[in-house]
Amino acid sequence: MNQKTNLTLEQSSNRIAIILLIDLLGQFLLTRVFTVSSFNIDQYIYVTILNGCIFIVASQLLLRTSVKEVIKHQKKSRFSLIENILWIFFTVFLNFSLCALYSRRDAPPINAHLSQTWLFLLLAVLTGFYEEFIFRGVFLENLCESSGKVFAVIWTTVLFTFMHGTQFPAPLIFGFMMGCLSVMSGNLLLPIAAHIINDWFGYLITPFGNFLFPQKAPDEVQLILKCSCFAIFLLTTLLLLLYYHFYKHILFHPIKRTKEILKSIKSHKTSYLKFSGTRYMTLFLFLIFVNIFSDFSRL
Repeated sequence: MNQKTNLTLEQSSNRIAIILLIDLLGQFLLTRVFTVSSFNIDQYIYVTILNGCIFIVASQLLLRTSVKEVIKHQKKSRFSLIENILWIFFTVFLNFSLCALYSRRDAPPINAHLSQTWLFLLLAVLTGFYEEFIFRGVFLENLCESSGKVFAVIWTTVLFTFMHGTQFPAPLIFGFMMGCLSVMSGNLLLPIAAHIINDWFGYLITPFGNFLFPQKAPDEVQLILKCSCFAIFLLTTLLLLLYYHFYKHILFHPIKRTKEILKSIKSHKTSYLKFSGTRYMTLFLFLIFVNIFSDFSRL
């Protein structure tokens, strides 16, 4: 990835924005070609493959980063197997207990059936791989080299959230956790695995809940699922704290760490303004805000 280091922050901003604009255009065209009134697993797999190819090719052309180069750039994970498992559970159930189960009611219905479990796993693998490859493997790495880890995590989280605007606030928390996991582990495998499990779980959690509690009303099933996810999240949080305290002898200081992050943001304030103020990034942000506003105005 040596060629990326020659890019200035403004050049990175413009090229990342162009990649995202190309992806938005690709999504728009694909939804016109594959017109469905509700969620259809087969068509979503086709759309995901095509959309992922557009995203990766655009990144290859504009940021000169191929899949092979991203894989070659990966370091050995700093996390043990136990840490990886705990962080995956923490991230997935944080997302579902706080955000993902509170989806918009006007979203198209998901025709998920437990008999299609492996098709949904394929869809989750495709989505998890290409989104993490782009946002954490390409964008985050590019911005880490030019402006530091805090800047890179924040901006990739912002862009990831905007690209999933109608699903807010789940992408904000999930995108932030994916960036943190990538930086902390030093490897893309953990965020890719967490993303795959999160998406697979998301597709099947409601039909699985209906299967377990066939006699209960949909609202009751959702309440049980939310409480279960939150309980697992609390348990995983406790296990993480115990693991780092007794096994690794590491204490986490949230207030101290927050102050360090705020200090880093303040010291790089001009970088944030430069990145958001380029021609194509401004256009991208404007289009996203218009789209989000039009979506919420229909509610």
